[in-house]
Amino acid sequence: MFGGEAVDGAKNDVWQLSLSGTPAWSLLDIAGTLPSGRYLHTAIYDPIRDRVIVFGGAAGVSETSSHETWSLSLSGTPTWTLLAPLGTPPVARTNHTAIYDPVRDRMLIYGGFRSDPNTALGDVHALSLSGSLEWVQLDVLAAPPVRGGHAAVYDPVGDRMLVFGGTEGANGLNDVWALGLGATPSWSQVSVAGTPPWQRFGAAAVYDASASRMVLFGGIVSPNFPVPLNDAWALSLSGGPTWNQLALAAPLPSARYYCGAAFDSARRRLLVFGGIAPDAPTDLVNELWALDLTPPEAWSVPPLLTPPEPRMLPCSAYDSRRQLMWVWGGGTESQLYPDVWSLALSSVPEWRKYTIAMGPSARTGASSIYDSDGDRIVVFGGNDGATRNDLWALSPEGTPQWSTIAAVGTAPPPRYGHTAVWDSAGRRTIIFGGMNDSWELMNDVWELSLLDPPTWRQLIPLGTLPSPRAIHAAVYDPNGNRMLVFGGYGESESGGETSLGDLWQLSLSESPEWTLLPAAEAAPTARRGATAIRDAVRDRMVLHGGYLGSGLYTDETWEFSLASNQWRLLAPAGIPPSPARGWHTAIYDSPRDRMVVFGGFNDDVAVDMPLNDTWVLDWSDAATPVLISLVEASAGQGSVRLRWYTAGTPGLRATVYRREGVGAWTPLAVIAPNGSGFLDYVDAAVFPGTRYGYRLGIIDGGREVFAGEVWTTTAERPDFVLEGVRPNPTQGRQLTVHFILPSSASARLRLLDVGGRRVVEREVGSLGPGRHAVDLSLVRRLVPGVYFVHLTQGGDLRTARVAVLD
Repeated sequence: MFGGEAVDGAKNDVWQLSLSGTPAWSLLDIAGTLPSGRYLHTAIYDPIRDRVIVFGGAAGVSETSSHETWSLSLSGTPTWTLLAPLGTPPVARTNHTAIYDPVRDRMLIYGGFRSDPNTALGDVHALSLSGSLEWVQLDVLAAPPVRGGHAAVYDPVGDRMLVFGGTEGANGLNDVWALGLGATPSWSQVSVAGTPPWQRFGAAAVYDASASRMVLFGGIVSPNFPVPLNDAWALSLSGGPTWNQLALAAPLPSARYYCGAAFDSARRRLLVFGGIAPDAPTDLVNELWALDLTPPEAWSVPPLLTPPEPRMLPCSAYDSRRQLMWVWGGGTESQLYPDVWSLALSSVPEWRKYTIAMGPSARTGASSIYDSDGDRIVVFGGNDGATRNDLWALSPEGTPQWSTIAAVGTAPPPRYGHTAVWDSAGRRTIIFGGMNDSWELMNDVWELSLLDPPTWRQLIPLGTLPSPRAIHAAVYDPNGNRMLVFGGYGESESGGETSLGDLWQLSLSESPEWTLLPAAEAAPTARRGATAIRDAVRDRMVLHGGYLGSGLYTDETWEFSLASNQWRLLAPAGIPPSPARGWHTAIYDSPRDRMVVFGGFNDDVAVDMPLNDTWVLDWSDAATPVLISLVEASAGQGSVRLRWYTAGTPGLRATVYRREGVGAWTPLAVIAPNGSGFLDYVDAAVFPGTRYGYRLGIIDGGREVFAGEVWTTTAERPDFVLEGVRPNPTQGRQLTVHFILPSSASARLRLLDVGGRRVVEREVGSLGPGRHAVDLSLVRRLVPGVYFVHLTQGGDLRTARVAVLD
């Protein structure tokens, strides 16, 4: 995307929107002499030479019309070049259209406005793109009326340019013309069946090849009747050309014109960005909307993936209530970050940054866990230039806020690069190892109980202690009630630094005890800066990445079975995180059965950088028998529907538990799988707008274990909303009002003229709670002008405005 008009004037920056995965905007660094800022210009993509060709527009500080032709090469380093084509260039102009003619390898521009004098144009010019560039004005037959602000697309089936609407300077147009591009280019007006769109200019249009149609969005009616629009239309080109208005439900973009548009062919959707929207505070918007053109067509706002700045040694935690990955802190060799980010995991991943006034200092190497009972992320220690042993809590409810935790007892000595695991049954976190300011390594163990009051206690385990270490990996195994510690940064027998490859377990019974697990022939090599998660479904620790020493990083992924105590190197499909890394962070996303990895560092000569990419290792499609996995959790206003799946467990009986807020888990029912292995349960004893947690309890080995935990929020009672009138503007008879009622109480819908006189009235309370559409179409036509819609229920009033055209 190049240029455009902003609040501070015409722009000349170039942005790109990646469409693979989650969309992300990025500003391009362009070489060469830059064009002056401009808007109302045109651009086409030259696929053969991988470049963008820009022509005309209102340019420079004076914003006068331009006839410059520019090229932005996209291969290698993006570079601007001012072109000097042969031939006579088109007269300087704005509000014209341009298409790429792939058959003849050329750019075509049509119409627009010249500024001196301000008159509409009707000429067609071609810029040949192969060999020597040359402008040529086409001698075409039967030209349509002059116009600017129209929409145009290339129809490859008919080998023609299609033009819709625009304005000659006073009135809006809604005619359709085709310019045949054969040996003798000629114009013809297209006879179209169906009700046409309202006349307009400044609309956006794309060609949808899958359905052989032109899709049109928005615009403004005319200079003399400046009503912006947000309707969408399709001009079918197969068979007899036919107009159809797309029946789109909320959410809808606000009415706007002169927005940017592109067709995403891989996902078959119209992308719309920005535009002039009179309802916006500055009349300009920078929203991105997507119209899915696969039936049923629907608008959506794509989440944008703008990740945190690159960093190493951040801390993270998985928030099971909101299905978020929280990331805090971390840094580079020159910059530490105090910011808080969340990554939404329940739909399309989306990063969100939070600005919090007060909190811990920026630091690396802290530890964090999610305390599900207290609904908070607990952070300990780290290094902000000095090692710390302060204790903080981040409350994620509503607007996230930091607070200190005043724990009783003696706190651990300051440290960073340690690990912390969460023992949910004991509601405590266990902290091991780390190092201080002097790089002195530690191997002590501490317990932080989060019962009231929070209490520190040093544990003195039995057995031989692991050697002191930092930047190791650790997980908690609830079935074995133990902490597992692997590898890390340690000290060699000669006193130098080394990477470790040993695996230890710390039993967390009343008498904690360290045990060195036997080394296996197939096991990870020594490494530091690896991450590990516990895969609850397969009862295993999964280890990824790490620094091997001598400048080498690994992208290996290993599993350690918590049942058999055996290592195995995994070979996942797909491309592993690239480049290989250490000092990253990871969580286990249990509802989607995957490991999520963020950030890290690789100081290889070819990379030498901190990282900020996000990767997932997905097991959800693997044909692995599991004890229990969640399949579905859907919450309505008065019930929650749950479904789990089990395989290979004959005679299974499971207890459904429910929890509200931070209360106790309460058993609801005992269920068994059906013939297909599904366990279904419907909880009808719920309240609207309330968050509930559910899990299954299964007897395994003589004790109850829990699986398939999920949190969901029941639907709120419907709001009282007048969504608006469609179409708007209308031509006097077709008038449909869309609204939401919260109850069946008496409600009335009225149409009033500008003098407050009632035109029509309907009783609508009998429709009941929910979303409705009521047709107020009249036998007689309404006089053109502005009308008001009133929706009342009880003492509440909602209003909307509708414009009626002649």
